[in-house]
Amino acid sequence: MQTPQIINYFENVISKVGVIINESNEKFTLEHNGVEILLYHDICDDVAYIINLNLNNIENIVSHAYDGKIDNQESWKIINVLFTPMFKSTFQLTMNNNWRKKLSNLEEITHTYLYSFDKKELIGKHTIINKSQLVEIKLGIQGEANRVYKLDSDNALIFQKKMQKAIINDNWYEWLKFAKWYRDWQEDVSILIK
Repeated sequence: MQTPQIINYFENVISKVGVIINESNEKFTLEHNGVEILLYHDICDDVAYIINLNLNNIENIVSHAYDGKIDNQESWKIINVLFTPMFKSTFQLTMNNNWRKKLSNLEEITHTYLYSFDKKELIGKHTIINKSQLVEIKLGIQGEANRVYKLDSDNALIFQKKMQKAIINDNWYEWLKFAKWYRDWQEDVSILIK
């Protein structure tokens, strides 16, 4: 059910995204046009990025939104599933540009954790490796980190929304605005390890 709450929740999380279902290789596009979320068969040429998801992840997201609203626990479950695939696609897309890479001031190895819903434990989501010209995102925690992010679902969601907005607008002003916001946000959610 596409209620205003559902439309608002996914605004700047989904712009125009290609999705590949891992088990069947089925492909489709989701487009958030500000009023509704549209579904197209196959992947459109103008998607912002493509993510791979398991079928059960998609079914769970649909079931969380079925009643027309998303509560805090449902939001956490959605973020727990979507954060790393979306981050990997958007971040690698962003880091393929040298000046944006410099703006990000990336450390060599960065670990990203998501707090459990009750905030009692940390779940290792991914590692950002910046050792060469390419920035890699690896599932899980690998290597010895220079920076560690500890995010709750709200932190992860706001990051994705801000990143998405910068990608969609894709101009110097938007990227500088994002970089300023990112540095402030980074202070709140991460620890630099010397």
